[in-house]
Amino acid sequence: MPKKNPAGYAWLCPAVVAFFWFLPALRVGYLSDDFLLVYYVDREHGSVLWGRVLEEFVRPWFGVRDLYRPMVSLSVGVNAALSGLGAVSLHVGNVLFVAVAAAAAAATAGRLVPQRPGLAAVVAGLVVVAHPAMVEPATWIAARTSALEVMFALLAWAAFVAHLDGQARPWRCWLLVVAALASKEGAVMLPASLLALDLLHGCERTLRQRVATHLPIALLVLGYLLWRKLLLGYWTTAETHHGLASRAGSIVQQMPALVGWPAVGWPLTAVAVVIALALPLLSGRRRWLPLLLLVWVAAMLLPTSHVASASASTGRLVCSAAPVVALILARAVGVPSAGRWRWLSIGAPFLAIVGLAWAGRTQLHAYVRGGQAVQAMQAELGRVTARSPVTAPMALASMPIELAVPVLQAKLFGLLGLRPFHDRDLAVVGMPGFLQADNAAPQLLGDGAPLFAVLAAGGSVANWSVADGAFDSLPPLLERPVRVDVGDTGRVVTTASGRVFGALAVTAAAGQVVRLRLEGDLPLPGVGPFGELQRTASGGGEVVFDLTHRGALLVRAQAGLPPPVFLVTIDGAPAPTATAVELRPGPGALAVTTTRAGAPCAFAELAASIPRPDATVPLRLYVLLPTSTAFVDVAPGEPIVWTDEAKAQLGFAQGLLGTLVVRWFWQTLPGHDGSPSRSAIDWSEVR
Repeated sequence: MPKKNPAGYAWLCPAVVAFFWFLPALRVGYLSDDFLLVYYVDREHGSVLWGRVLEEFVRPWFGVRDLYRPMVSLSVGVNAALSGLGAVSLHVGNVLFVAVAAAAAAATAGRLVPQRPGLAAVVAGLVVVAHPAMVEPATWIAARTSALEVMFALLAWAAFVAHLDGQARPWRCWLLVVAALASKEGAVMLPASLLALDLLHGCERTLRQRVATHLPIALLVLGYLLWRKLLLGYWTTAETHHGLASRAGSIVQQMPALVGWPAVGWPLTAVAVVIALALPLLSGRRRWLPLLLLVWVAAMLLPTSHVASASASTGRLVCSAAPVVALILARAVGVPSAGRWRWLSIGAPFLAIVGLAWAGRTQLHAYVRGGQAVQAMQAELGRVTARSPVTAPMALASMPIELAVPVLQAKLFGLLGLRPFHDRDLAVVGMPGFLQADNAAPQLLGDGAPLFAVLAAGGSVANWSVADGAFDSLPPLLERPVRVDVGDTGRVVTTASGRVFGALAVTAAAGQVVRLRLEGDLPLPGVGPFGELQRTASGGGEVVFDLTHRGALLVRAQAGLPPPVFLVTIDGAPAPTATAVELRPGPGALAVTTTRAGAPCAFAELAASIPRPDATVPLRLYVLLPTSTAFVDVAPGEPIVWTDEAKAQLGFAQGLLGTLVVRWFWQTLPGHDGSPSRSAIDWSEVR
């Protein structure tokens, strides 16, 4: 006869606690990958782009070669359709998923521990809520990948044990397994989990009955793997360089995170879990149970065993295994039901909940601090750029926040100032490739030309100061040329009243070779050393060095170091003291007869629509995007042809944002042997 869940409505307790426990998550705002969710929304009208949402069912998720998570995209689409892409509503969704997961864990435990079903249900649900691994899925919007996987997996657990009790048809469990598989890859271990639940349930069934129960689930997972192979080209992960020893080592490294390590409170949980595992041995009942549970935990960690373990990211790695810990502790309240170990069977689970809650609260506060830091950036960005014209943007090169949680992705710096994350599109460009190597444009590492162009246009180059809670901008650009003296050994002390400069001119006779080095030149973080520049003087009587490509000067200015001292040699000897040396704001003017000045154009027509200077030398076209900087070198008389790298950067920005402002300027190449020149920043609204 079918039996109702003996725990009754005890599952409501952890669900309600989850909402109150994670209330601070509603204040977190957007973090890191959260800004990518704009891909599913029309920024102009705020409507959901359902074509993009549904496309995720038949392509790699977000274009990542080995990920398949369409349920995540569907959840974002539904969330945005109901209440927009506001951070609070998205966080409410995440908390709801975690609350449902806790309720499902409670319902499962209530059926597996008939001795104290209500107490077991409450323990299991509260462990899921309190576990620090669940903080990330509740407080980081993009981590709803883990939240959905765990929610659907635990609902499948509850449906499965209800089926074993004769109270649910198996197809409910099957549908939930499919939903979990479409949420995150860790769900491939569901057959192992359901087999473990079958053994824990303890109902007497024949081998034929067990096979009939588990075969459909195994076939569903096999079908999922075949679909991945056909669609993505991979059965599981694209990373193939991890052997069995490497994966086993990773699982061992992740195990401590299941008890909350390294946060405070983890020893309490560790002791409680050991007691819970030892109780069957002490009671003499089902002594094989601890081994089964440990094997189950290890199996749940297998899908993430190819990921390098780190304390800052263990949450997402062990999230799938946390519910197993919940069942371990929940079963302790029923083993044994009486006797001298009774106080341990009740005390250990609640000791674990205290330890986990201690660790989880610490992690939750870290996410709140991260969210507040990003919100402070957005507010300050709006204040600083409130009156900035489109051609004088703020360039965001570095946004350091030293927190043990995901805060910002380098390519998404500029999105902080764009709709829907701001009330309007601000004049902001992202230039993370200046200090951090960008695989799409490694040549831009340390190339300060785009930053100098922004300064010359009246914009600003800013890095976020964590200590001040404000943007720390570069010193302003030199307004006019400044003559400097040459010392006895060719030393040029570049005092420029605290301003930065982008060019240095040296008088020299035609044919003389002039070299320029930086005294005390040392590698600087991200940009390396200044190096040496060499030019041969022509008939003009001077050599002009383009310093804009040498990012070391900007890094020195940002760090507040003393003015640079250059060593100038002419034909191998120190420059005479009579040599005229002049500091200049930057390259000379490069005239462009026509401008776009914001005229709209289609994305496919951008290259053809960009006006070109009338130049007889090769030029570099720099394209400034909210996400990054792209460039392409163009020979005289040749059309603009995007490189594969530039296509990738342009496509990423346009695909993510739809309509966006694209800025650009022209400049002579870094190795140009004549006088350097640069055009003004122009722009277009690209659709």
